[in-house]
Amino acid sequence: MADGEALPFPPDSFDLILCGSAFIWMADLPSTLMHWKSRLKPHGRVGFHAFSGDAFIAGVVAQRILLKHSIAYLMNQPTGTVEKCRKLLEQAGYENIEVIEDKNGSYIGLEEAKQGWARLLYPAPGQYPHPLARVTAEQMARVQADYDHELERLNTDRGVWNDMTTFHVFGEKPSNP
Repeated sequence: MADGEALPFPPDSFDLILCGSAFIWMADLPSTLMHWKSRLKPHGRVGFHAFSGDAFIAGVVAQRILLKHSIAYLMNQPTGTVEKCRKLLEQAGYENIEVIEDKNGSYIGLEEAKQGWARLLYPAPGQYPHPLARVTAEQMARVQADYDHELERLNTDRGVWNDMTTFHVFGEKPSNP
């Protein structure tokens, strides 16, 4: 095993670097992409899996509600659209960029959606200390009540729409980086 943000290999070591769903957990996405590019051989390819900015309704609603309470809890911000994924690779100096959008999702029950609140205590990508570490119990109760209210507002007779759109993102290291 190795740290995905600091691969312990010399430059020009790989033809291909792939990262599954872990990409959004990297602390500094642009720096990680630059590091990976340095480890790729010329014309080597990188690929990662990312999520839409609307993926995982519990997280989307939580971000919006927390921001109303002046708490920054960032998820999917840099990878939330096809354009953002493409821009990340362009800024890191990749070429022949391809972003494949896989639209998917389903309705979930209101109670299942509300249970997403517990996931907010999981690690927050690139955010140390955790954004909720300094929130008082009283503040947390107010935020959770707003969260529940927002999900109730989004609930339909079919449930709450849970977007699961994903992006499969690929780029190539130029021959003269």
